Amino acid sequence: MFKDLLDHVEQFVSEAVTDLAMEQKGSDTLGAVKVFKSAVPKDPDAEKTFPCVVVRWISGEDDEEGYCTEHVDLLCGVYSREGFAHAEDWIAVVTGRLRRKLSTMNHLGSWELVRPVKFAKPEPEEQHKHMHMGVVRTTWQGQYLSTNHTGDL
Repeated sequence: MFKDLLDHVEQFVSEAVTDLAMEQKGSDTLGAVKVFKSAVPKDPDAEKTFPCVVVRWISGEDDEEGYCTEHVDLLCGVYSREGFAHAEDWIAVVTGRLRRKLSTMNHLGSWELVRPVKFAKPEPEEQHKHMHMGVVRTTWQGQYLSTNHTGDL
């Protein structure tokens, strides 16, 4: 069931950032934000995947009445050849866009967005000098088709 949620969130994020143009490594022109599910693809030059948003399932809970709650993080990564201070501006652009889009919606498919939506960033010492990360923490609630559901989620 939560695979359906991840598909919906991935589509939502793709549509939310479709017209954002951001700094890319190795280019003087701005480029599109890439969206990945679960993790950034393996690449010997990981900076080439930036800017990106990774849709990652974090945890979930089921209750006795057939409801489930899923926690999904949107890991936002940006790159700036000018270093950390400028990368911080870029992370504000992408997380700000997601923040605005999430503020105007309540549902994705059969899933309800649970508020508050939280925003965070790692400590500065955990950041690379040219890459910067931000996290949008979302919680979703859904209901199984029946309480004796035996199929795959």
